[in-house]
Amino acid sequence: MSILPMPALEVAAGAVSGVPSAWTVPLFIPSLPAFDVYQQRLQQVSASGTFTNFGPMLRAFEMALAEGLGVSPTRVVGVSSATAGLTCALLAVAERGGHCIMPAWTHSATPSAARRAGLEPWFLDVDLETWQLDPTDVEERISLSEAARVAAVVLVSPFGARIDVPEWEAFADRTGVPVLVDAAAGFDTWQDSRLTSVVSFHATKGFGIGEGGAVLAPDDSTGLRIRMATSLGMDSNRVAVVDGMNAKLDEFRSAIGLAALDTWQDVRAAILERSRAYFVALHRSGLSFRRPYGLEDVANSTYPIALSGPHAVDMIEALAQRGVHARRWWGDGCHRVPVFVSCPCEGVPVTDALAARVIGLPLYATVPLAAIEYVVSCLEEIGREYEHR
Repeated sequence: MSILPMPALEVAAGAVSGVPSAWTVPLFIPSLPAFDVYQQRLQQVSASGTFTNFGPMLRAFEMALAEGLGVSPTRVVGVSSATAGLTCALLAVAERGGHCIMPAWTHSATPSAARRAGLEPWFLDVDLETWQLDPTDVEERISLSEAARVAAVVLVSPFGARIDVPEWEAFADRTGVPVLVDAAAGFDTWQDSRLTSVVSFHATKGFGIGEGGAVLAPDDSTGLRIRMATSLGMDSNRVAVVDGMNAKLDEFRSAIGLAALDTWQDVRAAILERSRAYFVALHRSGLSFRRPYGLEDVANSTYPIALSGPHAVDMIEALAQRGVHARRWWGDGCHRVPVFVSCPCEGVPVTDALAARVIGLPLYATVPLAAIEYVVSCLEEIGREYEHR
């Protein structure tokens, strides 16, 4: 498997029968391909003298992505980050000045992209089972709102979970409101549809190239508009004809992307093996927890669980004392982020509950299976301590 070797994890003294009594388990270690896998491509970029502006390495990377998805290369647009990609996609498909409906349960990058595209975030709650927006609820909110003009809906794929594409395509058909998918962690579930979707290639993702992302447009025409938006809105004559920004993916990262595609199946298999190890260990432990629908057999970059009680902050602190790094992935929800508290927000009790209960556990291609057993044993131990309080 051509991935970077993982730095040695610290194992405390006192191991019994070869099983470590304590580990230091990082939250994430990137699974980028080893340098020698993409070194030759980097040398080709350097020798070519073309480093950006839709060069041959980017075109090759987009073509490889398109081939994997079974779509026209015109529909796949490499971008400098998923946030920039979502911004450009909104610039291409949504009218300025309206509201952009999105879940409060998301990363702050989602409302940031909407703001950059001239839209006002409007936070709604998510479904308890899927941790996603519900199309029926969204449609009802739109129909009841007399003052708000909804320019777009951004559906978030939480932690890369699958979404119900047919339901959201039908929603877009009925309402005429563009639907975009923020699938930042969803490279493994990325699929062709009539919805514009964005994935991230950040180093912390299962499929990473360091920094970058890609947009999958629903058709060639939209793909061309998004591509212009990534180049300051300029057409082939270098005349700005649409709103845009500088969001192009450069040649060096495109070269790493091609190498990452070569190693992806090995990385994916390793992540899935570790995800299943969590599943088995957690169910064997008898711990009470919840996972969102649609994350089965998905290779992503964290193992999220919702605890039985609002103990996320305490649990993360207790895990850290045992050498295990975990995270409240989206904090208290975007509706509580200072820069977004003025945005319209309906009651979001599910988001509030998830914010208090969800933690992301270490999951990456090189985390040892024994370390996963240790993480779960720590969760059991901490859980017993809570029971006796």
